[in-house]
Amino acid sequence: MRFEFIHSTLKMTCFCIFISFFYFLHFFSFIEAISFVLGGLWASTNLYLLMLLAQTALLSEGNVKKVLFYLGLKFPLLYFLGYLLLMNEHLSINFLLLGPTSLVMAMMLRKATPLFWKTNLWLMAFCSTHHLHALLESEVPEVPNFFTLLDEIFQSSLTAFLHDWATFFFSLLVAILLSVIFYKASRNPQEIPHGLQNAVEGLVELLRRFIISVLGPQGEQFLPFLGTLFIYILAMNWLAIVPFMKPPTSNFNITIALALVVFGLVQYLNFKSWGFFGFLYHMAGSPKSLLDWLLVPLLFPIELLTQITRPLTLALRLFGNVVGEDILIGAAALFGVYLLSSTNLAAGLPAQIPFAFLALLTGLMQALVFTLLSTIYILLSLPHEEKHGKF
Repeated sequence: MRFEFIHSTLKMTCFCIFISFFYFLHFFSFIEAISFVLGGLWASTNLYLLMLLAQTALLSEGNVKKVLFYLGLKFPLLYFLGYLLLMNEHLSINFLLLGPTSLVMAMMLRKATPLFWKTNLWLMAFCSTHHLHALLESEVPEVPNFFTLLDEIFQSSLTAFLHDWATFFFSLLVAILLSVIFYKASRNPQEIPHGLQNAVEGLVELLRRFIISVLGPQGEQFLPFLGTLFIYILAMNWLAIVPFMKPPTSNFNITIALALVVFGLVQYLNFKSWGFFGFLYHMAGSPKSLLDWLLVPLLFPIELLTQITRPLTLALRLFGNVVGEDILIGAAALFGVYLLSSTNLAAGLPAQIPFAFLALLTGLMQALVFTLLSTIYILLSLPHEEKHGKF
C-alpha cells in the first residue's frame, strides 16, 4: 500500500507514452516518436528500480544482496544505457530528453481522477502552439478561451462578435448552470436529504448561519440575495480553472454591475429606514449640539464620498484579484510553451496547473470578502436599534 501511488503513476506513464507516440508520429516522424518513447521508458524504468530498491530496504528486513543487486541495475547499467541513447546519432536528443516529462504528466493525470479533468488536461497540454503564442504574447497574457480560439482560427464577423461578448456568454452560462443545479436539488425534496440535495442544503445552511451572525434574526430576509451573490461570484471566479473558459469577474463591467446592485439595495434600505431627510441628517452625523453642527460641513462630504466610493472599491477589489489570477495562469501557460519552443512542438507543458489550484483558494476568498462587505453595508443601512448582529 505504501507504493500504490508509484504503481499507479507508472501505469499512467505507459498510457501517456502510448498516446504521445501516435501524436508525435502524426505531427513529426517515426524517429522523433520513438525517441520520445525511449526517453519515457528510461525514466519509468529509473522510477521502477528506485521503487524496488525502497521496497527491498524497507520491507525485506534489510536484505543486503537484493539492495546491492538493484543498486547495480539502477546506477551502472541504467545510466550506461542512458549514455548510449544520448550518443546515438539516429535518435533525436530533444525528443529523447522530452520523454521523461511523461512522468510529470502521469502524476498530474493520476491526481486528476475524474475523466473530465484528464481529458481537459490533455487538451490544454496539446493545444496548438501557434494560437497559444499569439494569444499569450499580448500585453496582458491570458489563457485563451473557447471564443478567442474560434476567432483566431476562423476570423469571421460571427466569431468576432462572440469574442467581444465572451464575458456576457460565460456569465450567462454560469447563471444557467447554477439554476439547473438548484432546480434539480429542489425538484423532489426528501425528508432525509442525500446527494445533490444534501450538498445544496448544507451550503445554504452555512450561508444562513454566516449572514444571521452579522445581521441578526432579520438576516433571513437578505439570505436569498446575499447567498445568491456569494454562489454566483464564486462560480464565476472558479471558471478560471476550467480549460477554454474565462472568469467573467475578470471583466470590470461584471464586477461594477454586481457592486451597483449592492449599492442600489443599500441606498433603498437607507431611505426606507431613515427617510430622505432622515438619511441626510444621519449622513451629517446626527448633530445635536452647536459643535456637532459646526462639524457638518466636514462630516457630510466625507460620508457622501464614502457612500459613493463603496461600489467602486467593491468592484475594483474583485476585478483586480481575479485579473491577477488570470494573468498568473496565463504567464505560467506561456512559460510551459516556451519550455518546448526549441523542439518546434505543437504542444506546451501545462505549467499553469499548480496556479489553477491557487485560484480555487483566492476565488473563494474574494467571493467571501465581497459578500461580507455587502452584508456589513446592509447592516449599516438598518436602524441602530434593530442591529442584533454578533459581528
